[in-house]
This record gives sequence, C-alpha cells and structure tokens, in this order.
Amino acid sequence: DNGSLIQNNVTECGILNTSNAVYTLQNNVTSNGTCFSIAANNITLDGQGFMINYSANGSLGYGINITGIRNASIMNLIIVQGSSVSNNPGIVVYSSNYSRVFNSSISTYGGGSYGLSLTNAYSNTLLNISINTTGASAYGISISSSSLNNFSCINMSVLGSSNRGALFISSGFNNSLSELNIFANATASYLQSGNSNVLHNVSIVTIGSSGIGVRVWSSSYNILSEFSINTFGSGSTGFTIDSTSISNNISNSSVITYNSSSDGIYLSQSNSNIFSNISIITMDSLSKGVFISSSSANVFSYLNINATNSTDVYISPTVNSNCNNSMDGTNTVSGKPLNYTIGSRGMIINGLNYTQSGQYIFAYATNISITNNNFAKNSLIFCFSNNSIISNNTIISSDNPLYLFNTTSSNISSILLGSLSSNAYGAYLYYSNSNIFSNISIFTNGSTAYGAYLYYSNTNTFSNISISTNGSTAYGMYIRNSNLSRISNVTI
Repeated sequence: DNGSLIQNNVTECGILNTSNAVYTLQNNVTSNGTCFSIAANNITLDGQGFMINYSANGSLGYGINITGIRNASIMNLIIVQGSSVSNNPGIVVYSSNYSRVFNSSISTYGGGSYGLSLTNAYSNTLLNISINTTGASAYGISISSSSLNNFSCINMSVLGSSNRGALFISSGFNNSLSELNIFANATASYLQSGNSNVLHNVSIVTIGSSGIGVRVWSSSYNILSEFSINTFGSGSTGFTIDSTSISNNISNSSVITYNSSSDGIYLSQSNSNIFSNISIITMDSLSKGVFISSSSANVFSYLNINATNSTDVYISPTVNSNCNNSMDGTNTVSGKPLNYTIGSRGMIINGLNYTQSGQYIFAYATNISITNNNFAKNSLIFCFSNNSIISNNTIISSDNPLYLFNTTSSNISSILLGSLSSNAYGAYLYYSNSNIFSNISIFTNGSTAYGAYLYYSNTNTFSNISISTNGSTAYGMYIRNSNLSRISNVTI
C-alpha cells in the first residue's frame, strides 16, 4: 500500500499501513485468510455496510487484525467467518490502544472463534456491536490482560458449549461494560482474576444446562449493577461468586431460574462481598434462593427471595463453613422476614405460625428456645451453636426441615418434621454431637430422601422416633462415619 487509497475506495482485502488514512469499502470482499490488517496508527476503515467474508477456505485468519498500533477506527461492517475452522476470531486487537469499533456485526462458526479478542490492549472503545458465535468455546468477547476499555450497546448470541462465557474477562482491570444483551447456551459472562471492572445494565438469558448468568472467579472489587438474569437449563445459577473472590458489589438486579438444581446466588469460598436490592425467584426443585458455602463477612440487604420449591437460604454443611455473614431484617424470604442471627444468647421464639415466619438461621448461638411454632416451607438451621431447645414445633419444608451443622448439646423433642422434595433429609446432623432427639415424627415424600441423616456426628440420642418415607430409594435413618449414638424405640 503506497497511500494512493487515502480517502478513496477499497475493493479488496489487504494490509492497511498508511498513517492518517481513511479507507472506505465499496463492495463485499472475501479472503481465504485474514481480510484486513491494520498496520499503522490513526487509520479509519469504513465498511459502509458491506460484508467481509474471511477464512473462506478454512485457512487460519481473522476478519480484521489490529496489532501494535494506536487510534484505529473500524465502523459499519458485516464480518462473517466463511468456514467453521477453529480459532479464527472476527476481530483481533492485540497490544493496541485507543482504537474504536462501532456500528458493526460479527458472526463466527468455528470452535474457539471469538467474535472479538482483546489482549494486552488499553483504552479501546466498542459501541453498538452485534456478535453471533456458534462454535464450542467461541466467546462473544474475550478480554485478556487488558484495562480501561469501554464497551456499550453490545448484543451477543453465543450458542456453542462454553464454560467461560459469552463475555470472558481474564486478568482485566478497570474495564467498563454497559447496555449488554447476552443470549447464551451455557455461561453468559465470566470474570477470571479480573479486578475493579464495572458491568452495568446487562440482560442475560441462558438456555443450556449448567448455564451461569455471571461467574466471578478469583476476582475482586468489581461492581455489577442492574442485571436481569433468566436461566432455563438445569444446574444453572444466576450469580456464582467463588474461588476467593473478595469485595465485589452486586446490586439492583433480578434473577429467575426455571429448572431444577438452579440457585439464584451461589457463593463459595469468597468473603466480604456486598449484595443489595436483588430479587430472586427459583421455580423448580433443589433450587435454592441463596446458597452459601465456606464464605464469611458477606453482607446481604434488601434481597427479596422466593425459592418456590426449595429453601430460600441454604448454608452448605462443610467442615470449614463460616456462618458469619450479615443478613439483616431488610431481607425477605417468600414474602416474610428473614431472621439470620449471629451470636444470640437466650433468645425465645414461641407461638409463631407459618403466616408470620419466614426463615430462621442461628449462627454461633447458645441457649435458644424454639417452642410451639408452626414453620412452613423453609429450613430451620443451627450453625456452630449449642445448648438449644427445640420443642413442640411443626416444620414442613420444601427441602430439609432441620439442619444442625457443628451444633452440640441441644434437645429436640415433640416435633413433626416433613420434607416434600427429593434428595432431602428430615433431620440432618453434620459434625454435630451429643444432641438428644425424642418423640419425633418425620415424613419424607421425595425420592432418595432420608428421615434422619448423620454425618460425622457422634454420641447423639434418638428415642421414640417415627419415620415414614414415601419415595423410591429412600432411607429411614442413614448413619455415616458416626459413632456411639444411642437409638431406641424407632419405627420406620
């Protein structure tokens, strides 16, 4: 290129390497490999709505390659991968800064053929872009080791299988993304080791199994707001925050999951995150509203949780689970107050019925008295607590009526425990010792359900117990790695 095309017509693919040039495409163009390479600073390529058909014969190549330059502007293009060969992104931005891509569409068909790949790139802008990919692990947008980029008004449809997302941010910092619409077969957006990014006004639909609306993995100080997430596949979640993700702020959002084993928020091994003003609805069985595992010092406020066929808030029974999270009275479960108390001493709960009670969770509590109550739908959870009395209550749950996690020396008597779902337990003891159960009636209605399940729980006493299981592969009592318990007058 000798510069003769400055502000003149472009009619075929090639290398654009004259600084301060404006290239205007006059027709559809096709290339067997890469179509256009931007090889100088301050170049503008205006596609005028014409199509780039790249990698047409299956050779390695990109629609547009922007490497090692500054201030490129790409606009008004339809970019289409002409084959289904793998690892051929539509646009590659590598070690390039201050470039702009806008008013364009990208379609790819090969595995690993991202719509746009951004690596070691800073202060670039993406505006008004439509991206469609169908190959496996073909992200819509991949942002790697890149910072201070600004993306907005992006529509993505990513239909191939991928556990890393339509939007994948790896080691990206201080990027801003807003007004995104994502339709994904699997995970929609994935932050991996990315800190201080801002994602705002994002609409997500996932349709495949194990689809995640947003996954924040080993990432911190990110701000996520105004998300609308709908998941339709089984084993899906709205927000997954895991693997030592710290101090993220998630707010003003809604989550609806429609299939089984699909939680609204899944929080694992992550601390000091903030969740506020979030509406969560889960529609199917084994789908918790909020699932907490081995995480502490997280703050939840103004959450409206309705797990239609499961428990609204669940704390995973793991040995190193930390129940020290804050859920104040601004949170509701199934339209009723959530009562999550830490360090309570001598609290008395007496004479409530299901119209008044939401869910009760006691962490690090002592001498709690719960008597003459009628609880419906949710689980009663004791975590790292001791010396409590639970007497003359009825607890009918969509999930597991009674959990004792690392809880000792409590007296449970004269209660009815009922579980309505599969894979559930009437009474679940996990690393809980020296508790006394007497005059208890338990029923379960689902398959693979247990009347009582003891796991590494020793020296407990069961007497005058009646257990009825109605589903297939169900057990009256299941005792695993537990010793020295005394069991008498048990009818199954």
